[in-house]
This record gives sequence, C-alpha cells and structure tokens, in this order.
Amino acid sequence: MRPPPALPRKRPRLAPLVLALGLTVGAVWWLAPPPEVPAYAAEWAVDGAPCAGPCEGPLTASFSVVLRPAAPPGAPVAARVYLVGAHATRRYAAVLEAAPDGVVRFEGRPRELFPGLEPGAYTLVVAVGRSRFLPLDAAELAALQERPDGHVALAQRAVVVNPQ
Repeated sequence: MRPPPALPRKRPRLAPLVLALGLTVGAVWWLAPPPEVPAYAAEWAVDGAPCAGPCEGPLTASFSVVLRPAAPPGAPVAARVYLVGAHATRRYAAVLEAAPDGVVRFEGRPRELFPGLEPGAYTLVVAVGRSRFLPLDAAELAALQERPDGHVALAQRAVVVNPQ
C-alpha cells in the first residue's frame, strides 16, 4: 500500500497578523494621553500699538494677538477665538492653524470678525491646543476656564470696543 499523499503545507497568512498589529498600534495611539500644550505668551495690540492693560478701540480698529509657546508643542496645534460678553459668548467661525513652531496669529476688526457686535466691554479669549481638545461652545470654554486640563492653553484680555 502506498503512503497517503502528503498534505500541502499551510503557509501562515500575513493579512490577519498585519491587521491585528495595525489595530493594536492605532488603539495605543488613540488612547495614549496626548502631550500637554506648553504655556503661551501673548502679545496684544490695537492698530499696531501694544496693549499694556485692556485693549481699547473702535469697531473699525484692527485688534491683534500673537501667541508664542514657551517650548515647541509636541504635536500640531490649532486655536479658536471667543468674545465673551456680559450676556453671551461668541465664537469666531474659523479654526486658526498654528505655524509649525506653534506660533498663533489672529488679527481683524471686531465689526468684521463678529458681525452685529455692539460697542461695549468684552473678554477676548484664544484657546490653543490639539484641535480635538479645543472647546466647541461657551459651556466647554467656561468649564476649561474653571478647570484647566493641560491640553489647551488659554490667553485672554479685556477688550473695550467703542463706537466709531
């Protein structure tokens, strides 16, 4: 009698191993705590003149802020801008992208940045961090102001917007 034919050797399939490895690496990356955002120094100005105290100017003045990190951020960062008033908080529509070195620049006229803005006293707040950690609305911003978490740096300055 003849011996039974040899069974073909099964080759290990790499696709499931590669998929499992990819899922593991992705889960570790997503669940790993992100690097904390460094402290930021802010330079505030109205029409190019630095603000020592509250920034004050008319609706048509150019308000600007430059935020510089104390150390390079460990990952790309973005920023959101809020104007906090006595009765409401307004968010500037666009998310600002930081330069590769982490510097954030924001400039504009209150009338154009926040349409329908009335003259008065406000607080201009800039939140800098990884985009997934930036506050989305007034409630998240208020919670972050009360309990900073290290993932978002806040810079704020009193602003007085005068009529023309």
